[in-house]
Amino acid sequence: MALFSLGKSNTEIRDVNTTNMRKILVAAWMVFSTISCHQSTVAERESAAESVKETITQELVQIHQRGYINGFSVAIVNENQLLYATGIGYGNSETREPYTEQTIQNIGSISKTLIGIALLKAQEMGN
Repeated sequence: MALFSLGKSNTEIRDVNTTNMRKILVAAWMVFSTISCHQSTVAERESAAESVKETITQELVQIHQRGYINGFSVAIVNENQLLYATGIGYGNSETREPYTEQTIQNIGSISKTLIGIALLKAQEMGN
């Protein structure tokens, strides 16, 4: 996978992206947790959720605008449903094809780690 490095090493880019994504996910988790625990009207919860989604999208767009990567997608889920999903940037920068939630991404060797964790979790759950 080629990244536009802009003078940064792959390790520096990965560290910046990992740190930024952690901050966004922690903030989103805190906000969604607060919303789900607070007793309020449906309209208030929906309005607050939309506000959080807009904030997350704005943060993701800012990360993309730094120019380290062409595009990416983000999904936030809980045990019951998809809470947030969006694509940012381009799936193909040459043709300017938007990166969406449906864009197929080569994830390389990270899939081995994800499959290993999934198997361990399934074993832990008794499946």
